[in-house]
Amino acid sequence: MVGEDPNVYFKLVVDYIIFQPVVGSELVARVEKISKSHIGLLVHGWFNASITRSEQDTESVSVGDEVLIEVLRVNVNRRLLALDCKLQSVV
Repeated sequence: MVGEDPNVYFKLVVDYIIFQPVVGSELVARVEKISKSHIGLLVHGWFNASITRSEQDTESVSVGDEVLIEVLRVNVNRRLLALDCKLQSVV
């Protein structure tokens, strides 16, 4: 507060990340986890994606691989974005 001014002033610095995937988009992702039911991926180092293992051949995929994926569904739950995807190829 300054003198008789009842307002409080402060500097605000904000970084925005704008990412708007749509169904059918092709993205490059990194394999983070492989389980019996799904493969966990990270897109752009920030966003979670997954591939259901029962739906396609994923035997050639290893943790740390970069893969090309196609977005099948975009899920937002409690401000958390998750992508359901299909494996296109290993990059």
